[in-house]
Amino acid sequence: MAGYQGTIKATTYFNAEEDSQKLRKAMKGLGTDEDTIIDILSHRSSPQRQQILIAYKSTIGRDLIDDLKSELSGNFEKAIVGLMTSTTLYDVHELRRAMKGAGTDEGCLIEILASRSNEEIRRINDTYRRLYGNSLEEDIASDTSGMFQRVLVSLATGNRDEGHYVDEGLARQDAQCLYEAGEKKWGTDETQFLSILCTRNRTHLLKVFDEYKRISNKDITESIKSEMSGDFEDALLAVVNCTRNRSAYFAERLYKSMKGLGTNDDTLIRVMVSRCEIDMVPIRNEFKRMYGKSLYSFIKGDTSGDYRKVLLNLCVPTHVEGLEPELIIPDAKDNLLPPVGADGACPDIVIDSPEVLPEHPSIHSIQDALIIIIREESGGTDEDAIIDILTSRNLCQRLEIAKTYKTTFGRDLIDDLKCELCGDFRRVIIAMMMPTAVYDAQELRRAMKVCKSCVAKRLVFDEYQRVTNKDIIDSIKSEMSGDLENVFVAVVKCVRNTPAYFAERLYKSMKGLGTDDDTLIRVMVSRCEIDMLSIRNEFKSMYGKSLYSFIKGDTSGHYRKVLLCLCGGED
Repeated sequence: MAGYQGTIKATTYFNAEEDSQKLRKAMKGLGTDEDTIIDILSHRSSPQRQQILIAYKSTIGRDLIDDLKSELSGNFEKAIVGLMTSTTLYDVHELRRAMKGAGTDEGCLIEILASRSNEEIRRINDTYRRLYGNSLEEDIASDTSGMFQRVLVSLATGNRDEGHYVDEGLARQDAQCLYEAGEKKWGTDETQFLSILCTRNRTHLLKVFDEYKRISNKDITESIKSEMSGDFEDALLAVVNCTRNRSAYFAERLYKSMKGLGTNDDTLIRVMVSRCEIDMVPIRNEFKRMYGKSLYSFIKGDTSGDYRKVLLNLCVPTHVEGLEPELIIPDAKDNLLPPVGADGACPDIVIDSPEVLPEHPSIHSIQDALIIIIREESGGTDEDAIIDILTSRNLCQRLEIAKTYKTTFGRDLIDDLKCELCGDFRRVIIAMMMPTAVYDAQELRRAMKVCKSCVAKRLVFDEYQRVTNKDIIDSIKSEMSGDLENVFVAVVKCVRNTPAYFAERLYKSMKGLGTDDDTLIRVMVSRCEIDMLSIRNEFKSMYGKSLYSFIKGDTSGHYRKVLLCLCGGED
């Protein structure tokens, strides 16, 4: 993985309270010192800006964003307020802005939904529903229509395969499907483009694009432009361009926001603010390569005043000597722990069921921390005190205790608990001290440590054959029996060739006397939109007859009709 690619990095000597005082001074009294605001906020990382927000509230008793809104105006205000908003929340605000009121900012919807990862989309969905009551999907459906609506809803589910495995056969099949859905026929089957471009993983799609060019002698983007139109065309092009080179996609968005008469300030601000701590360096490089001029010079020539100053600061790296990029805290948008407000509330943790550990009516985090450390340092550990405190505080309060423990005693509470406790008691107490998402992630990681990729498993099978002169399946059959044998054989077959495994399942469901209709229905329904063409090919190869003819001879009536439709035709 490449090193840090943002232009804004954490400043080395950071003091949130000191920055808060400087910002208050810059806005207090007559006039506003815009240069101080720019200098501080455009040279702090997102986590540092979030700390400034909290410090401003706790030391000055005012809301920093409210003060900035009252003192600043226009695009300068938009850019600064955008910087002060965690990126998930910023994306949510932008999506809402794009749909509310008269007209729709289709470009904003496409840009955000086509370029974010599954995890980012999931956070956006959760935050959107919490803020506005409706789901993002519901609002998209009410504000858009047709195939454009369908592609946005598909992207908004955040269900794209994010693996790296490429099935060469499936890639050729996908390319052929796209060709037959567009260039090869009169009219266009947009659904094929939607299902493939919005679900397959990036590495697989790159192979599909190569195969498509080989089959059609046209680039996939040329076909989309000739076969589609309007917002649906723009959305599919964004998906393709983000798949090929995300930095180049954002470079193009920036260029189009400034070229010609007038400036699309909403797009310019959104891209500069949302990408400055992620991939602004490669975006700048792509901009220069694609348009022959630097992004810096474009911004300088197209904007003015304080607005120009802040955008130029976001464009230029502010790297600090001696600061290791790998040690920089991830963007606040990526933080799993939601910010704790000045009043101790934790608004991002939503509990839908009755609370087992409701908020303790009187939380004194310093007192609780003192009790824990006094008991630890007095010789021996008072487990009862630890249990009494931590099991009667909710998660937000426990996290506040850990924070107070660190600031008051200069020690890490979790480290101390690990030293003092042992066994399953330690495990449950440590788990209680973790943000829920962090604990879930660690448990999933622990549970999956033994997992391997399909490619790795195939290599293991090959090596096993070399060492033993036996196929892994032969060994499973000789060493195991019953359901356990069936499970392991199924796993091996799926790893080697998933379509062949399902072809065998279908064959066995129909061969001999009687039909296993449950299996037949389940496989046909669950695979018809995934890999049925590959399954049909494997079926014909393995059994010498087509799947279509087998179904036709083994079923009847409307049941037969629907299964034959799912099969898709005779081979």
